[in-house]
Amino acid sequence: MIEVRDVSLVIQDRAIVDGVSIDVPEGQFTALVGGNGAGKTTLIRLIKGIVVPSAGQIVVDGTSSLGAPRDFALRIGVVFQNPETQIVASVVDEDVAFGPENLGLPTAEIARRVERSLKLVGLWDLRHRPVHALSGGQKQRLAIAGILGLHPKYILFDEATALLDPAGKREVLDTALTLVREGIGVLWVTHDLREVFGAHKLYAMMNGRVVFQGSPAEFLSSSSSLKAARVLVPDEARLAQFLENKGVAVEWPITRQRVLERIKSLSLKTSS
Repeated sequence: MIEVRDVSLVIQDRAIVDGVSIDVPEGQFTALVGGNGAGKTTLIRLIKGIVVPSAGQIVVDGTSSLGAPRDFALRIGVVFQNPETQIVASVVDEDVAFGPENLGLPTAEIARRVERSLKLVGLWDLRHRPVHALSGGQKQRLAIAGILGLHPKYILFDEATALLDPAGKREVLDTALTLVREGIGVLWVTHDLREVFGAHKLYAMMNGRVVFQGSPAEFLSSSSSLKAARVLVPDEARLAQFLENKGVAVEWPITRQRVLERIKSLSLKTSS
């Protein structure tokens, strides 16, 4: 488990992150939401070790990140918004091999990791394809495969779908959910609530502080938390809340299809 305990980052007398505590368990999908300037990306950098906290501590599997050895850093991977910044080779399989090669691993082990990583993200059949021929969603999945080649236990997704079209967003989110089923701990950072309805736990940030922690359903039912986090509630969630208030349950996780099917079933009962 990644344990963030009372972590703060102060720059020029301003607290960018202020006393934040969150957990990211192995094999679970943990969501972190909040508007622009909430401190989400800074927290990601603190967890990864790119930035050193001014106070508090970050513990991964019982070991503090301060003064941690090299292999500690390999336990946590980060997927950023723009996959172009994380792709280093011109061919798909060569890009995934880059990291393991730099670790000095045997050729057979590198080949095994490349195959497993590309199969997990659904790109094995495209292993010989030039990177420039991939779609945006495929490039982001390739960036994930490159991280998987280093065998991380946790992957942090920092607005990883922000630059993608709806199809690409779905591809990357489905890939993250596949990784969770494989036992990897995922921290999914976004401002789009549609992406986190199925999360095991949700945290919301505003002005560098955690203003909510609980389930996605609890978050949606707390108007004060929604207001504090400054996130937009999707139409399907509003409709689901309206139905709940009328005593009509909508199955979680909420999707447009499920809400529409529930409304349709009510319409059929009324007409009959």
